[in-house]
Amino acid sequence: PEPRDHRAHAVVAAGAAAVLIAVAAAIWWFWWDQPSDRLAKENPEIKETIPVANEPDSCELNTLKSLDGGFAKVGPALRDCGKSVSADATLNIIEDFAQRSDPDALLLFGTLYDGQELDARIENLIGLTFDPDDTRAAEYYARAVEAGSDRAEQLLSAVCQRLSGSNSTLAKGAHDDFCQ
Repeated sequence: PEPRDHRAHAVVAAGAAAVLIAVAAAIWWFWWDQPSDRLAKENPEIKETIPVANEPDSCELNTLKSLDGGFAKVGPALRDCGKSVSADATLNIIEDFAQRSDPDALLLFGTLYDGQELDARIENLIGLTFDPDDTRAAEYYARAVEAGSDRAEQLLSAVCQRLSGSNSTLAKGAHDDFCQ
């Protein structure tokens, strides 16, 4: 009976060694020998077409901020990013453009404060929302109009109509400041 035990242990040890070698080979194959490296080795004539550096992440904060064309270009890119960009990063970008009096950024701020308007991708998908505040919506819409936004004129008119029916001091002040 003893010789069989030694043979069983030898078979188990050999099997374990084979499994370890297979695991090591798989790790090497999938980790260190990247698919692009294998492709270049197998097809040296296409080696030049394999990118050396990764493309920048199109939803990364600095990449979005550096897009040419103002917020008219950045806004749609933000919306396309959806959940891959945070509400904080989105707010940071909008604030940067609003400080430069970008009409599209100012319009978006007005929309975010306007309880009757919705930018679904910014508010629902990215998660950037503000409590409705017609006085602030009027301020941002008025600034957007001043910066050249035609769409903001229509939205400001609707907010001004709501403000004119309010008895609050803030609403009356906003109406006087932005709706005359």
